[in-house]
Amino acid sequence: MSGTDALLLMALGMGALAFLAVIAILGIAAYSAHSVVRPRRDWQPEDWSPPHPAPETVSFQNEQGQRLHGWYVAPKPGCPVALICHGFGTNRREGQDLLPWFASEGYGALLFDFQAHGESDGHYTTVGLREMGDVLAAVGYVQDREGVEAPLVALGFSMGASVLIMAATRAPAIRAFVLDSPFATLHRAVSRSFAVFFHLPPRVFTRPTIWFAERFTGGRIGEVQPMLDIGSLAPRPILIVQGTEDAIVHPQDSQLLYDAAGEPKSLWRIEGAGHVQSRSVFPEEYRRRMFQTFEAATAPVPLLPQLRR
Repeated sequence: MSGTDALLLMALGMGALAFLAVIAILGIAAYSAHSVVRPRRDWQPEDWSPPHPAPETVSFQNEQGQRLHGWYVAPKPGCPVALICHGFGTNRREGQDLLPWFASEGYGALLFDFQAHGESDGHYTTVGLREMGDVLAAVGYVQDREGVEAPLVALGFSMGASVLIMAATRAPAIRAFVLDSPFATLHRAVSRSFAVFFHLPPRVFTRPTIWFAERFTGGRIGEVQPMLDIGSLAPRPILIVQGTEDAIVHPQDSQLLYDAAGEPKSLWRIEGAGHVQSRSVFPEEYRRRMFQTFEAATAPVPLLPQLRR
């Protein structure tokens, strides 16, 4: 075999390896994307039991005609209703432990399953893009029951917190926000998962994963960037909460969101706490800060312009 033939064979071999590497990357990205947009529906906390007393089981439709299912607790006269928005891959059960807190203050509460989660309709989640419509539908449901002047506040976990940021630009009725472990952009959240859980280079896998997710859902989920919207929430009070050992959302995201937010705002970072763990680590402090944020929003807020998309 001549030297030229050997070099040709080597080049062909390297080309074949490169082709296989590309196929492997695309395969992993496609699998990851499918896992993202088709979450399990059967999540529940450890040792879960139904809430007591049992809240009213309700349902309502979002702007896509999907039926969303949830639980509703009516407020005492003149008290706010809290929207409780769960995270990715969970459901309304994630927030049920807070129902006694709200009841003790006279607050009502609406906990609901986002589309493609829990018992709600939908085959795919868009991790915030279309879920904004779910929040708007929840706001409409409360207003239909309690009146358009009913005071509303909101608490969101992880994806639910990020969805709240984006939806609130079109929901001036929500007067205050507690945002627990929100991601600043979906791109950063996907990158974080590859780095922490799969130990794979995020720069290689993040973009193709989002590309496949957009093909599966038909939505531009790569445009989910709560960091660009949070400034529009002012002058409504915001509390951002995150643990410094968050393995799902980069701990820097809370600072990025805080820096982009308008006043009034506060940031509570809990040393050593993981993802959405703050209320279990410091429950009384969590409760105090949450109600302090909500109580600061008793006065009406000016109508905010709708965000153009």
